[in-house]
Amino acid sequence: MQRFLLCGLSMLLIAAVGPSPSGREGWFRIQAPDGLTIGWQHETQRPDDGGQIETLERQLSYSVDGHVPVRQFLKRVTIRDTAGRPVKQSLMIGAQPNKVRSLSSGHSTDLVSLLAILDTADGKPTAADIRASHASDGKIIVARFKGDQFAAAWFVDEAGGKSPRTVVQPQLGASMTFVTSDVPLGAADLSPRSRMPHPMVPSPYVITRAARAGHLRFQFELPTGLTLTVPQTGEQRVRVDAGSLTLDICQKCGLQRPTDPASLKQWSLPNAWLQSSAPELQRAVKSVMRPGQTQMQTMKRLGEVARTRLSGVDYDGHYSARDAWKRRKGDCTEDAVLLAALARAAGIPARVASGLVYDRERFHGARDAFLPHSWTLAWIDGRWRSFDISIGTFDATHIALSLGDGEPEAILSGWQIGALLKWRDMAEIRPSTPARQ
Repeated sequence: MQRFLLCGLSMLLIAAVGPSPSGREGWFRIQAPDGLTIGWQHETQRPDDGGQIETLERQLSYSVDGHVPVRQFLKRVTIRDTAGRPVKQSLMIGAQPNKVRSLSSGHSTDLVSLLAILDTADGKPTAADIRASHASDGKIIVARFKGDQFAAAWFVDEAGGKSPRTVVQPQLGASMTFVTSDVPLGAADLSPRSRMPHPMVPSPYVITRAARAGHLRFQFELPTGLTLTVPQTGEQRVRVDAGSLTLDICQKCGLQRPTDPASLKQWSLPNAWLQSSAPELQRAVKSVMRPGQTQMQTMKRLGEVARTRLSGVDYDGHYSARDAWKRRKGDCTEDAVLLAALARAAGIPARVASGLVYDRERFHGARDAFLPHSWTLAWIDGRWRSFDISIGTFDATHIALSLGDGEPEAILSGWQIGALLKWRDMAEIRPSTPARQ
């Protein structure tokens, strides 16, 4: 099985929440599209020295199309100051509540504060990075990070205070519904037959190998009420016009703007997710460096190092580059994060691209579909170039919907944008043949 096919299998979306003036508690039932209960979420918020202590617990149990099991329990405790900024956080994760492990500093996870979402839907003050807007099919709650960069969206019912209230999280292939509960929930409330469709978008067309190696044009309808910014790269040209999005993708299709030296320097530095200064990553880079070697040759050698190191396949959340190196396994997210960190360790600016990629092979009863995927972008010879060690090569079906520095918010942002886009058309653009004299 290709390791990109199940990228982000158990990952939901992240949002921060500001302090509330008084203590609160909420229980939520998590339902699959067929109505069966696949999990629960419990949140508490209480004042503490002018700030707030938040506790969030969640348990998930389901299978993907009846084949791939997801069993996960998470507990996060966050201490916030008077301005709502997190000052301390602890996180535990495991397959069951009695079998959890503490995660290392800088490790995030797939938790969303539903109390904050409902606050925003009610028009109450909430964190600055959660915003509300209206769409044709209801109220949309949008979470953002790093300024105006899109992070996640949820649809909230407009039932006028009727109980139960629901929050719907759009996802590729199917949506996940959170329903408020008046009673506590536990493992006994989970359906033993619960399942989720595989996260994928059926392709309108069968895309040949030759077409994937060439130039493809994708056209989408943008969702009403949402403002989305899709990245332009050296391989992807973006055009937005009257509610539609057009993407041209090929090896040199992009019309990217010149990247300033300050940004390139930033994208060469280590961070909590791309620990390029870690000794083990530095040693790995030194092992492949040769006199007179080009940056392209360096990237190819680093790709071989990362691919060999991450020989195992694992879909347990999202790990930093250093954690992935230690674990020796992961999926496409760990592939992309590790290669980006190795590139930065070699002095090459690098970022993580996330979005969709096409697959022709039959997978869980479907074929010819677009699946969530992540890969690495590196600044080579004055332009951003894609490197995909999960699949082996970049092609014109790599639709980049977000760019980031390895953080899960950016990765999940790209995947959810893919779930919100409505497909209009797809075409192969062939070079015109000069007329014969």
